[in-house]
Amino acid sequence: MTRLRNIIRHYRLSPSLIDFGNIREMHNISKTFIVKCSTMHVLVEKDELEQAKGSESLLRLLIDSLPAFISYIDTDQRYVYANALYAAFFGRGLDEIVGHRISEVLGDEAYQNARMHIEAALNGQRQSYEYALPHAGKTHYLRAIYVPHVNGKVKGIFVLGIDITEQKQLERKLADQISGSTLNNC
Repeated sequence: MTRLRNIIRHYRLSPSLIDFGNIREMHNISKTFIVKCSTMHVLVEKDELEQAKGSESLLRLLIDSLPAFISYIDTDQRYVYANALYAAFFGRGLDEIVGHRISEVLGDEAYQNARMHIEAALNGQRQSYEYALPHAGKTHYLRAIYVPHVNGKVKGIFVLGIDITEQKQLERKLADQISGSTLNNC
């Protein structure tokens, strides 16, 4: 889509007129596509559109390859995007996440624990916090970062989650060793 936006800029069309999230139809006419959006129709060269699709595929591959939970949540608290690790962690397909509310995906208890951070992010405040999440028979420790997507007003939240379970286990082990050595020195 970034490439598509650049094409539109190149032809001096106003990108603000095009709702990229609401592309309804694309018609192939020879080497030109007619992209029908809710607000207008745009002619796009076929090879340029293919390059845009390739860029989007590469970006998806990159985001899916990162060892992090990445998602985007809209102002209705529905997932617009989630990467493969996010879906795998919750044992769901992307179709069971995208379009669904946070509480449906996380479950009520986890949602209630995250709710104040989500609401603060939707009010424009960047959030970063750590929490424990019981999952698949063990407790995982996660660090969540919510970055508001602001363009005049808050449009959603970029979410980055990192599994810090191993770090927490090492911290606990180190604390136990320190407390054990302190007791031995008494």
